[in-house]
Amino acid sequence: MRNYFIAGLGTASLEVVRQAGVTFSDFNLAFMPGILIDEEQLSRVLRALNMRVVQEDVTGFDGVYALTLGPINPVVAQSAPSTPPTELRVQHDNWGDSLHRRGAFLKMVEDILLPVVLKRIIVHGYESGKTMGPRSDGIFRIFIWSGAFSEKGSGDYSEEVWGYSFGSARMWFAPSGEGIAIRVPENEAVIAEIIGDNLYILAPVAYYSFSDGPRIFRRILQEVAAELSLSPEQRVERDRQRAEAEKVRLAREHAESRVRYIELCKQRLLQVVEDARVRVRESEGVLEQVQGSIVVTQRELTGSKRKLEQLRLVKTAEDKRFAEEFEKICAVPEVEEVRMLEGKTLQIMTSVLVCRDPNTGKFYELGKFRIDLPINGGNVRWFNLTRRVDGLEPGMHSPVVDGNGCTLLFNAIQAFPELIASYEIATAVMLALQVPGSIDPNEEYAKYLDKWPEVAPAASAA
Repeated sequence: MRNYFIAGLGTASLEVVRQAGVTFSDFNLAFMPGILIDEEQLSRVLRALNMRVVQEDVTGFDGVYALTLGPINPVVAQSAPSTPPTELRVQHDNWGDSLHRRGAFLKMVEDILLPVVLKRIIVHGYESGKTMGPRSDGIFRIFIWSGAFSEKGSGDYSEEVWGYSFGSARMWFAPSGEGIAIRVPENEAVIAEIIGDNLYILAPVAYYSFSDGPRIFRRILQEVAAELSLSPEQRVERDRQRAEAEKVRLAREHAESRVRYIELCKQRLLQVVEDARVRVRESEGVLEQVQGSIVVTQRELTGSKRKLEQLRLVKTAEDKRFAEEFEKICAVPEVEEVRMLEGKTLQIMTSVLVCRDPNTGKFYELGKFRIDLPINGGNVRWFNLTRRVDGLEPGMHSPVVDGNGCTLLFNAIQAFPELIASYEIATAVMLALQVPGSIDPNEEYAKYLDKWPEVAPAASAA
Protein backbone atom coordinates (compact mmCIF):
# COMPACT_ATOMS: atom_id res chain seq x y z
CA MET A 1 0.00 0.00 0.00
CA ARG A 2 1.23 3.47 -0.85
CA ASN A 3 1.64 6.21 1.73
CA TYR A 4 1.59 9.90 0.90
CA PHE A 5 3.42 12.76 2.58
CA ILE A 6 1.72 16.19 2.36
CA ALA A 7 3.47 19.35 3.57
CA GLY A 8 2.26 22.92 3.69
CA LEU A 9 -1.07 22.44 5.47
CA GLY A 10 -1.83 25.24 7.89
CA THR A 11 -3.75 24.94 11.15
CA ALA A 12 -7.11 25.60 9.49
CA SER A 13 -6.50 22.99 6.77
CA LEU A 14 -5.43 20.38 9.32
CA GLU A 15 -8.63 20.98 11.27
CA VAL A 16 -10.69 20.54 8.10
CA VAL A 17 -8.90 17.23 7.48
CA ARG A 18 -9.63 16.08 11.04
CA GLN A 19 -13.30 16.98 10.77
CA ALA A 20 -13.47 14.91 7.58
CA GLY A 21 -12.56 11.86 9.67
CA VAL A 22 -9.14 11.38 8.06
CA THR A 23 -6.58 9.41 10.05
CA PHE A 24 -3.06 10.81 9.64
CA SER A 25 0.29 10.94 11.39
CA ASP A 26 2.64 13.87 11.87
CA PHE A 27 5.75 13.29 9.79
CA ASN A 28 8.97 15.14 8.94
CA LEU A 29 10.58 14.74 5.54
CA ALA A 30 13.93 16.46 4.92
CA PHE A 31 13.23 18.67 7.96
CA MET A 32 9.87 19.71 6.50
CA PRO A 33 6.87 19.08 8.79
CA GLY A 34 3.74 17.55 7.29
CA ILE A 35 1.29 14.66 7.56
CA LEU A 36 1.42 11.05 6.38
CA ILE A 37 -1.69 9.29 5.07
CA ASP A 38 -2.35 6.01 3.28
CA GLU A 39 -3.71 5.88 -0.25
CA GLU A 40 -7.23 5.01 0.94
CA GLN A 41 -7.42 8.38 2.74
CA LEU A 42 -6.15 10.48 -0.19
CA SER A 43 -9.47 11.03 -1.96
CA ARG A 44 -11.12 12.07 1.31
CA VAL A 45 -8.33 14.62 1.97
CA LEU A 46 -8.64 16.09 -1.53
CA ARG A 47 -12.42 16.43 -1.22
CA ALA A 48 -12.20 18.03 2.22
CA LEU A 49 -9.63 20.59 1.09
CA ASN A 50 -11.11 21.10 -2.37
CA MET A 51 -7.65 20.50 -3.83
CA ARG A 52 -5.94 18.29 -6.40
CA VAL A 53 -2.58 16.55 -6.76
CA VAL A 54 -0.25 18.74 -8.79
CA GLN A 55 2.94 16.71 -8.44
CA GLU A 56 4.04 13.36 -7.00
CA ASP A 57 7.69 12.74 -6.05
CA VAL A 58 9.59 9.68 -4.86
CA THR A 59 11.13 9.99 -1.39
CA GLY A 60 13.92 8.13 0.35
CA PHE A 61 11.38 6.01 2.23
CA ASP A 62 9.99 2.83 0.72
CA GLY A 63 6.35 3.21 -0.23
CA VAL A 64 6.23 6.92 0.70
CA TYR A 65 5.55 9.53 -1.98
CA ALA A 66 5.58 13.30 -1.52
CA LEU A 67 2.58 15.14 -2.94
CA THR A 68 2.26 18.77 -3.96
CA LEU A 69 -1.36 19.90 -3.82
CA GLY A 70 -2.96 22.67 -5.81
CA PRO A 71 -6.36 24.27 -5.26
CA ILE A 72 -9.49 23.73 -7.33
CA ASN A 73 -12.02 26.52 -7.68
CA PRO A 74 -14.99 25.23 -9.65
CA VAL A 75 -16.97 28.48 -9.44
CA VAL A 76 -14.17 30.56 -10.91
CA ALA A 77 -13.20 27.84 -13.36
CA GLN A 78 -16.61 28.08 -15.05
CA SER A 79 -15.92 31.67 -16.01
CA ALA A 80 -12.34 30.99 -17.11
CA PRO A 81 -13.13 30.70 -20.85
CA SER A 82 -14.21 34.36 -20.85
CA THR A 83 -10.67 35.33 -19.84
CA PRO A 84 -8.32 35.38 -22.85
CA PRO A 85 -5.44 32.91 -22.34
CA THR A 86 -2.94 35.63 -23.22
CA GLU A 87 -4.03 37.59 -20.16
CA LEU A 88 -3.15 34.72 -17.80
CA ARG A 89 0.58 35.14 -17.54
CA VAL A 90 3.27 35.84 -14.97
CA GLN A 91 5.70 38.71 -15.48
CA HIS A 92 8.40 40.31 -13.37
CA ASP A 93 9.40 43.87 -12.64
CA ASN A 94 12.39 45.45 -10.81
CA TRP A 95 14.13 42.13 -10.36
CA GLY A 96 17.75 43.06 -9.54
CA ASP A 97 20.86 41.14 -10.55
CA SER A 98 21.64 40.13 -6.96
CA LEU A 99 18.36 38.22 -6.67
CA HIS A 100 18.67 34.65 -7.83
CA ARG A 101 16.69 31.89 -9.56
CA ARG A 102 14.26 34.33 -11.14
CA GLY A 103 12.95 31.74 -13.57
CA ALA A 104 12.32 29.19 -10.83
CA PHE A 105 10.41 31.73 -8.76
CA LEU A 106 8.22 32.78 -11.68
CA LYS A 107 7.55 29.13 -12.54
CA MET A 108 6.35 28.48 -8.98
CA VAL A 109 3.98 31.43 -9.22
CA GLU A 110 2.68 30.12 -12.53
CA ASP A 111 2.14 26.58 -11.22
CA ILE A 112 0.72 27.36 -7.77
CA LEU A 113 -0.92 30.78 -7.78
CA LEU A 114 -1.98 31.51 -11.35
CA PRO A 115 -4.64 28.71 -11.41
CA VAL A 116 -6.16 30.24 -8.28
CA VAL A 117 -6.24 33.98 -8.98
CA LEU A 118 -6.88 33.59 -12.73
CA LYS A 119 -5.44 37.06 -13.32
CA ARG A 120 -2.34 38.51 -14.82
CA ILE A 121 0.40 38.39 -12.15
CA ILE A 122 3.37 40.73 -11.86
CA VAL A 123 6.18 39.84 -9.46
CA HIS A 124 8.14 42.81 -8.07
CA GLY A 125 11.52 41.90 -6.58
CA TYR A 126 13.38 44.50 -4.50
CA GLU A 127 16.98 43.65 -3.69
CA SER A 128 17.28 46.28 -0.94
CA GLY A 129 13.71 46.25 0.39
CA LYS A 130 11.13 48.89 -0.47
CA THR A 131 7.79 50.12 0.85
CA MET A 132 5.06 49.85 -1.81
CA GLY A 133 1.43 50.80 -1.26
CA PRO A 134 -1.38 48.42 -2.35
CA ARG A 135 -2.73 48.72 -5.89
CA SER A 136 -6.12 47.94 -7.38
CA ASP A 137 -5.78 47.74 -11.16
CA GLY A 138 -7.06 44.26 -12.00
CA ILE A 139 -3.57 42.76 -11.74
CA PHE A 140 -2.46 40.44 -8.93
CA ARG A 141 0.88 41.74 -7.69
CA ILE A 142 3.53 40.01 -5.59
CA PHE A 143 5.98 42.29 -3.80
CA ILE A 144 9.08 40.39 -2.64
CA TRP A 145 10.80 41.88 0.41
CA SER A 146 8.34 44.74 0.74
CA GLY A 147 5.61 46.09 2.99
CA ALA A 148 2.48 48.10 2.30
CA PHE A 149 3.26 50.88 4.77
CA SER A 150 6.12 49.79 7.04
CA GLU A 151 9.91 50.00 6.72
CA LYS A 152 12.28 47.03 6.51
CA GLY A 153 13.50 45.91 9.91
CA SER A 154 10.26 46.97 11.62
CA GLY A 155 8.68 43.50 11.76
CA ASP A 156 9.14 40.42 13.91
CA TYR A 157 11.31 37.74 12.33
CA SER A 158 12.19 34.07 12.69
CA GLU A 159 15.59 32.46 12.10
CA GLU A 160 13.79 29.24 11.18
CA VAL A 161 10.83 29.12 8.80
CA TRP A 162 8.82 25.92 8.30
CA GLY A 163 11.92 23.95 9.29
CA TYR A 164 14.21 25.85 6.91
CA SER A 165 17.06 28.05 8.05
CA PHE A 166 16.68 31.76 7.44
CA GLY A 167 20.10 32.58 8.86
CA SER A 168 20.52 35.97 10.48
CA ALA A 169 18.10 37.83 8.19
CA ARG A 170 16.24 40.10 10.56
CA MET A 171 15.17 42.88 8.22
CA TRP A 172 11.55 41.81 7.82
CA PHE A 173 8.84 44.36 7.09
CA ALA A 174 6.00 44.70 9.59
CA PRO A 175 2.52 43.72 8.37
CA SER A 176 -0.06 46.48 8.06
CA GLY A 177 -2.68 44.51 9.98
CA GLU A 178 -5.22 45.35 7.28
CA GLY A 179 -4.88 42.12 5.30
CA ILE A 180 -4.71 38.35 5.72
CA ALA A 181 -1.55 37.33 7.56
CA ILE A 182 0.52 34.25 6.65
CA ARG A 183 2.41 33.21 9.79
CA VAL A 184 5.31 30.84 10.31
CA PRO A 185 4.72 28.06 12.85
CA GLU A 186 7.98 28.54 14.74
CA ASN A 187 7.07 31.81 16.48
CA GLU A 188 3.91 33.11 14.73
CA ALA A 189 5.89 35.86 12.95
CA VAL A 190 4.07 37.18 9.88
CA ILE A 191 6.09 36.39 6.75
CA ALA A 192 3.48 37.45 4.17
CA GLU A 193 0.31 39.49 3.97
CA ILE A 194 -2.52 39.50 1.40
CA ILE A 195 -4.19 42.89 0.87
CA GLY A 196 -6.76 42.66 -1.91
CA ASP A 197 -4.89 41.72 -5.10
CA ASN A 198 -1.52 42.39 -3.46
CA LEU A 199 0.71 39.77 -1.86
CA TYR A 200 3.52 41.15 0.28
CA ILE A 201 6.45 38.84 1.04
CA LEU A 202 7.79 40.65 4.10
CA ALA A 203 11.10 38.75 4.26
CA PRO A 204 14.01 38.71 1.75
CA VAL A 205 13.27 35.17 0.51
CA ALA A 206 14.76 35.81 -2.95
CA TYR A 207 18.05 37.24 -1.82
CA TYR A 208 21.06 35.41 -3.24
CA SER A 209 22.58 34.32 0.10
CA PHE A 210 19.56 32.24 1.24
CA SER A 211 19.79 28.75 -0.22
CA ASP A 212 16.42 27.78 1.26
CA GLY A 213 14.74 30.88 -0.17
CA PRO A 214 13.01 29.08 -3.08
CA ARG A 215 11.61 26.41 -0.74
CA ILE A 216 10.27 29.04 1.63
CA PHE A 217 8.80 30.98 -1.30
CA ARG A 218 7.03 27.84 -2.53
CA ARG A 219 5.59 27.23 0.92
CA ILE A 220 4.31 30.82 1.11
CA LEU A 221 2.60 30.43 -2.26
CA GLN A 222 0.98 27.17 -1.11
CA GLU A 223 -0.34 28.87 2.03
CA VAL A 224 -1.65 31.80 -0.03
CA ALA A 225 -3.29 29.48 -2.60
CA ALA A 226 -4.99 27.50 0.16
CA GLU A 227 -6.17 30.74 1.79
CA LEU A 228 -7.64 32.14 -1.43
CA SER A 229 -9.40 28.84 -2.17
CA LEU A 230 -11.34 28.59 1.08
CA SER A 231 -15.12 28.47 0.83
CA PRO A 232 -17.07 31.07 2.86
CA GLU A 233 -17.85 28.42 5.50
CA GLN A 234 -14.22 27.35 5.74
CA ARG A 235 -13.14 30.98 5.98
CA VAL A 236 -15.50 31.60 8.91
CA GLU A 237 -14.18 28.50 10.68
CA ARG A 238 -10.60 29.52 9.89
CA ASP A 239 -11.18 32.98 11.35
CA ARG A 240 -12.67 31.45 14.49
CA GLN A 241 -9.67 29.16 14.95
CA ARG A 242 -7.25 32.01 14.31
CA ALA A 243 -9.03 34.19 16.84
CA GLU A 244 -8.73 31.44 19.45
CA ALA A 245 -5.07 30.86 18.56
CA GLU A 246 -4.43 34.61 18.75
CA LYS A 247 -5.95 34.73 22.24
CA VAL A 248 -3.64 31.92 23.34
CA ARG A 249 -0.62 33.61 21.73
CA LEU A 250 -1.37 36.98 23.31
CA ALA A 251 -1.93 35.40 26.72
CA ARG A 252 1.39 33.56 26.42
CA GLU A 253 3.25 36.68 25.29
CA HIS A 254 1.59 38.72 28.03
CA ALA A 255 2.73 36.27 30.70
CA GLU A 256 6.28 36.06 29.31
CA SER A 257 6.59 39.85 28.95
CA ARG A 258 5.24 40.32 32.48
CA VAL A 259 7.94 38.02 33.89
CA ARG A 260 10.69 39.75 31.86
CA TYR A 261 9.44 43.18 32.97
CA ILE A 262 9.52 42.18 36.64
CA GLU A 263 12.98 40.62 36.30
CA LEU A 264 14.39 43.67 34.56
CA CYS A 265 13.03 46.04 37.19
CA LYS A 266 14.39 43.76 39.92
CA GLN A 267 17.82 43.80 38.31
CA ARG A 268 17.82 47.58 38.33
CA LEU A 269 16.75 47.58 41.97
CA LEU A 270 19.47 45.05 42.83
CA GLN A 271 22.01 47.35 41.23
CA VAL A 272 20.88 50.14 43.56
CA VAL A 273 21.29 47.73 46.49
CA GLU A 274 24.78 46.80 45.31
CA ASP A 275 25.71 50.47 44.98
CA ALA A 276 24.63 50.96 48.59
CA ARG A 277 26.78 48.00 49.68
CA VAL A 278 29.79 49.48 47.88
CA ARG A 279 29.15 52.79 49.59
CA VAL A 280 29.09 51.04 52.99
CA ARG A 281 32.40 49.28 52.31
CA GLU A 282 34.00 52.49 51.09
CA SER A 283 32.80 54.40 54.11
CA GLU A 284 34.10 51.68 56.48
CA GLY A 285 37.51 51.82 54.81
CA VAL A 286 37.67 55.57 55.01
CA LEU A 287 36.62 55.43 58.68
CA GLU A 288 39.60 53.24 59.53
CA GLN A 289 42.11 55.33 57.57
CA VAL A 290 41.03 58.91 58.23
CA GLN A 291 40.36 59.43 61.88
CA GLY A 292 40.25 63.19 61.42
CA SER A 293 37.00 63.01 59.46
CA ILE A 294 35.43 60.38 61.68
CA VAL A 295 32.25 62.33 62.40
CA VAL A 296 31.44 63.02 58.72
CA THR A 297 32.37 59.52 57.63
CA GLN A 298 30.37 57.95 60.45
CA ARG A 299 27.32 59.90 59.33
CA GLU A 300 27.79 58.71 55.74
CA LEU A 301 28.22 55.14 56.97
CA THR A 302 25.10 55.33 59.11
CA GLY A 303 23.10 56.85 56.26
CA SER A 304 24.27 54.23 53.74
CA LYS A 305 23.50 51.39 56.14
CA ARG A 306 20.04 52.83 56.76
CA LYS A 307 19.40 53.09 53.00
CA LEU A 308 20.63 49.53 52.47
CA GLU A 309 18.32 48.21 55.18
CA GLN A 310 15.39 50.15 53.72
CA LEU A 311 16.06 48.68 50.30
CA ARG A 312 16.17 45.17 51.78
CA LEU A 313 12.79 45.71 53.39
CA VAL A 314 11.28 47.21 50.23
CA LYS A 315 12.65 44.50 47.95
CA THR A 316 10.23 41.86 49.26
CA ALA A 317 7.25 43.88 48.00
CA GLU A 318 8.77 44.89 44.66
CA ASP A 319 7.62 41.85 42.67
CA LYS A 320 4.01 42.67 43.42
CA ARG A 321 4.47 46.37 42.68
CA PHE A 322 6.18 45.73 39.32
CA ALA A 323 3.51 43.20 38.33
CA GLU A 324 0.75 45.68 39.17
CA GLU A 325 2.53 48.38 37.18
CA PHE A 326 2.79 46.09 34.14
CA GLU A 327 -0.94 45.33 34.31
CA LYS A 328 -1.64 49.05 34.68
CA ILE A 329 0.21 49.70 31.42
CA CYS A 330 -1.72 46.91 29.65
CA ALA A 331 -5.03 48.41 30.82
CA VAL A 332 -4.48 51.78 29.10
CA PRO A 333 -7.25 52.08 26.43
CA GLU A 334 -4.85 53.00 23.61
CA VAL A 335 -2.62 49.99 24.35
CA GLU A 336 -3.42 46.82 22.40
CA GLU A 337 -0.39 44.76 23.37
CA VAL A 338 2.70 45.07 25.59
CA ARG A 339 5.89 43.12 25.00
CA MET A 340 9.01 43.05 27.16
CA LEU A 341 11.75 42.15 24.69
CA GLU A 342 14.91 40.26 25.59
CA GLY A 343 16.92 43.33 24.63
CA LYS A 344 15.42 45.15 27.65
CA THR A 345 13.04 47.23 25.54
CA LEU A 346 9.39 47.71 26.47
CA GLN A 347 7.43 47.53 23.21
CA ILE A 348 3.94 49.07 23.11
CA MET A 349 1.52 48.20 20.28
CA THR A 350 -1.20 50.86 20.11
CA SER A 351 -4.67 51.19 18.66
CA VAL A 352 -5.31 53.91 16.07
CA LEU A 353 -4.08 57.25 17.44
CA VAL A 354 -5.52 60.60 16.36
CA CYS A 355 -4.52 64.22 16.81
CA ARG A 356 -6.47 67.49 16.94
CA ASP A 357 -5.54 70.64 15.06
CA PRO A 358 -5.60 73.38 17.73
CA ASN A 359 -6.25 76.03 15.07
CA THR A 360 -9.25 74.46 13.31
CA GLY A 361 -10.52 71.89 15.83
CA LYS A 362 -10.38 69.19 13.13
CA PHE A 363 -9.23 65.64 13.95
CA TYR A 364 -6.74 63.64 11.90
CA GLU A 365 -6.01 59.92 11.99
CA LEU A 366 -2.35 59.08 12.52
CA GLY A 367 -2.59 55.27 12.62
CA LYS A 368 -1.42 52.38 14.77
CA PHE A 369 2.02 52.67 16.34
CA ARG A 370 4.75 50.51 17.76
CA ILE A 371 6.56 52.38 20.51
CA ASP A 372 9.99 51.13 21.63
CA LEU A 373 10.82 52.28 25.18
CA PRO A 374 14.35 51.22 26.28
CA ILE A 375 14.33 50.54 30.01
CA ASN A 376 18.11 50.70 30.49
CA GLY A 377 18.75 53.87 28.53
CA GLY A 378 18.50 54.91 24.91
CA ASN A 379 16.14 56.91 22.74
CA VAL A 380 12.40 56.23 22.67
CA ARG A 381 11.21 55.50 19.09
CA TRP A 382 7.76 55.66 17.47
CA PHE A 383 6.97 53.61 14.34
CA ASN A 384 3.70 54.11 12.46
CA LEU A 385 2.45 50.71 11.27
CA THR A 386 -0.39 52.17 9.20
CA ARG A 387 1.07 54.92 7.04
CA ARG A 388 3.95 57.33 6.44
CA VAL A 389 3.30 60.93 5.34
CA ASP A 390 5.51 63.60 3.79
CA GLY A 391 5.26 66.50 6.23
CA LEU A 392 7.96 68.73 7.62
CA GLU A 393 10.30 65.94 6.45
CA PRO A 394 9.72 63.05 4.01
CA GLY A 395 8.15 59.84 5.34
CA MET A 396 7.18 61.06 8.80
CA HIS A 397 5.53 58.68 11.29
CA SER A 398 3.47 61.53 12.76
CA PRO A 399 3.54 65.34 12.45
CA VAL A 400 6.09 65.36 15.30
CA VAL A 401 7.93 62.05 14.64
CA ASP A 402 10.51 61.99 11.84
CA GLY A 403 11.30 59.18 9.41
CA ASN A 404 13.73 57.57 11.88
CA GLY A 405 11.09 57.31 14.59
CA CYS A 406 12.51 60.17 16.69
CA THR A 407 10.30 62.91 18.11
CA LEU A 408 10.80 66.60 17.38
CA LEU A 409 9.51 67.49 20.86
CA PHE A 410 12.59 68.43 22.88
CA ASN A 411 10.75 68.53 26.22
CA ALA A 412 9.58 64.94 25.78
CA ILE A 413 13.12 63.80 24.94
CA GLN A 414 14.33 65.28 28.23
CA ALA A 415 11.50 63.80 30.31
CA PHE A 416 11.88 60.10 29.46
CA PRO A 417 15.31 59.44 31.09
CA GLU A 418 14.13 61.05 34.35
CA LEU A 419 10.88 59.04 34.43
CA ILE A 420 12.62 55.73 33.69
CA ALA A 421 15.42 56.39 36.21
CA SER A 422 12.81 56.96 38.92
CA TYR A 423 10.89 53.76 37.99
CA GLU A 424 7.91 55.78 36.67
CA ILE A 425 7.52 53.42 33.72
CA ALA A 426 3.73 53.68 33.52
CA THR A 427 3.99 57.48 33.41
CA ALA A 428 6.61 57.21 30.67
CA VAL A 429 4.24 55.01 28.65
CA MET A 430 1.40 57.52 29.04
CA LEU A 431 3.71 60.30 27.83
CA ALA A 432 4.87 58.16 24.90
CA LEU A 433 1.24 57.63 23.83
CA GLN A 434 0.63 61.38 23.80
CA VAL A 435 3.73 62.35 21.81
CA PRO A 436 2.59 61.46 18.23
CA GLY A 437 -0.48 63.71 18.48
CA SER A 438 0.98 66.58 20.53
CA ILE A 439 0.69 69.64 18.29
CA ASP A 440 1.96 73.16 18.95
CA PRO A 441 0.08 75.43 16.49
CA ASN A 442 3.00 77.86 16.44
CA GLU A 443 5.49 75.29 15.13
CA GLU A 444 6.28 74.72 11.45
CA TYR A 445 5.16 71.07 11.49
CA ALA A 446 1.56 72.15 12.29
CA LYS A 447 1.18 73.39 8.70
CA TYR A 448 1.25 69.80 7.41
CA LEU A 449 -1.56 68.36 9.55
CA ASP A 450 -4.02 68.30 6.65
CA LYS A 451 -1.83 65.77 4.83
CA TRP A 452 -3.14 63.14 7.27
CA PRO A 453 -6.63 61.61 6.81
CA GLU A 454 -9.30 63.72 8.45
CA VAL A 455 -11.79 61.89 10.69
CA ALA A 456 -14.98 62.93 12.44
CA PRO A 457 -14.79 63.81 16.15
CA ALA A 458 -16.84 60.70 16.97
CA ALA A 459 -14.29 58.49 15.19
CA SER A 460 -11.46 60.17 17.07
CA ALA A 461 -13.11 59.36 20.38
CA ALA A 462 -13.69 55.70 19.46
